[in-house]
Amino acid sequence: RVRPEQLRVEWGAEAGPDYAGWLQVEHADPGRSSVLLHLSFLGHQPETRPHGHAREEVEQWLAEALDRLAALVGERSG
Repeated sequence: RVRPEQLRVEWGAEAGPDYAGWLQVEHADPGRSSVLLHLSFLGHQPETRPHGHAREEVEQWLAEALDRLAALVGERSG
């Protein structure tokens, strides 16, 4: 679901409540914004464990995705 008035995107698995999340853009200093990302892994997925390959892999994917988002925003504003 997209909520343009909140600069927010929400998602989740309709088949079950195992995964959900949202991303919201917030205004910061003039000419700057920040992104708040919230992910919920419910149940017994490997990503919910405090350590391990699955968690590290998800953290790497998130870092790469946010880096790409920052690059895209930089291209538009620059």
